[in-house]
Amino acid sequence: MIASTRLRQLTLMGIPFAFAILLLFHPLALGHALGEESIYEALRNHVLRWQVVHVFQLFFIGLMGVAIYVLTSTLEGRAATISRLAAVSFVLFYGAWEAATGIGTGVLVSYANSLPAAEQAVANDIVQAYFDNPLIGNRSLLSVLGMLSWFAALGAAAITFLRAGAPRSVPVLLALSGLAFGLGHPPPLGPLGLAFFIAAVWRLERGRPAHVAARRVE
Repeated sequence: MIASTRLRQLTLMGIPFAFAILLLFHPLALGHALGEESIYEALRNHVLRWQVVHVFQLFFIGLMGVAIYVLTSTLEGRAATISRLAAVSFVLFYGAWEAATGIGTGVLVSYANSLPAAEQAVANDIVQAYFDNPLIGNRSLLSVLGMLSWFAALGAAAITFLRAGAPRSVPVLLALSGLAFGLGHPPPLGPLGLAFFIAAVWRLERGRPAHVAARRVE
C-alpha cells in the first residue's frame, strides 16, 4: 500500500515537475511571435536546444497522459470517463503535433543552417511555410485538436473532483492548469500550468484517504 501510494505520488507530481523543468529550456522565439522575424531567423542560433526539448517532450506528453488517467482512476462517472478519454486524445494529437511541428521544424532549421548563405533565403521561406501549414503547423488543425483534448481532460477532471467533494481548490487548480498549459507550453505558461497541476495533486493528496475509494459521480 505504501509503495502503491508512493508510485501514485511520483506519477502525479514527479512527471509534471520534470516536464516543467524541461520546458524552462524551451526557446521562446519571441521575435517570431512579435512578427519581427521568421521562425528560421528566430531559431537558427537555438536549434539544438529546440530539438532536444521537443524530442524529450514527446516522452513527457505520453507520461502526462498517464498522470491524468491515474488522477481520476479511483473515480467513476461521465466526467471522469471523459477526462480519461481526453487524456488519450491529448497524447495522440498533441504528441503528433509536437513531432510534426516541433521536431520537424528543428530538422528543417538545422538543415538550412548547413546551406550556403545564398540558399538560406529560399530555405527560410520553406521553413516558414512548413511551420505555418494549416494541417500540422504551429496554428493548425492538429494543434487545435491537441489543445482541446488537454482542455477537456483537465476540465472534466476538475468537474469530477468538484462533484466528488474534494477541496474546492482542487478543481480550481486543475482548471487553471488546463487553461495555462493549453494556451501554450513554452515558458512561462507551460511550466505554470504544470505547477498548477502539481498544486492540485498536493492539495488532493492531503485529503486522502477520503478520496481513495472508488465512487460513482454522475
